[in-house]
Amino acid sequence: MNRGPIFLAGIERSGTSLMYALLASHPNIAMTRRTNLWAFFYDQYGNLSQPENFDRCLNAMIHYKRLLVLKPDPDRLRREFWQAEPTYARLFTLLEEHHAERLGKPRWGDKSLNTERYVDRIFAAYPTAKFIHMIRDPRDRYASARTRWKDMKGRAGAGTAMQALTRAGRAGRAH
Repeated sequence: MNRGPIFLAGIERSGTSLMYALLASHPNIAMTRRTNLWAFFYDQYGNLSQPENFDRCLNAMIHYKRLLVLKPDPDRLRREFWQAEPTYARLFTLLEEHHAERLGKPRWGDKSLNTERYVDRIFAAYPTAKFIHMIRDPRDRYASARTRWKDMKGRAGAGTAMQALTRAGRAGRAH
């Protein structure tokens, strides 16, 4: 029963890792983490309908260390990519679907930082997608970060500065 992909977002120390673990333990959901597909690859190689742009993008993806765990099959990706509209979302979908298939799970999801910046594009590409945006009180987030990174100094504003992005994510759009 596939109801569209799941995107999990939020700044570090906001509970995304726990939510990731819960979703990944579901028998029907294959979660990936820190693929950074939207942040690192989306629109970075030009129009993918041009074979040379597609090849450059695919080459970068199959060598990107965070995607190696997905065991991408470049030949299969090339073959299947050209069977439908040649877009970044299509390429990302194939990569995620192949990984889910290897795990025997019908649905896929991704947890990557800053994905909320692409929420409009994600919903345009995946109208049935679910977007889970984790929000934590910046004071609690800062206290948690201080226990994680002992030598942290003067960074309380980083979590607070993300509030504009959080509001954009809540509104279903990002700036």
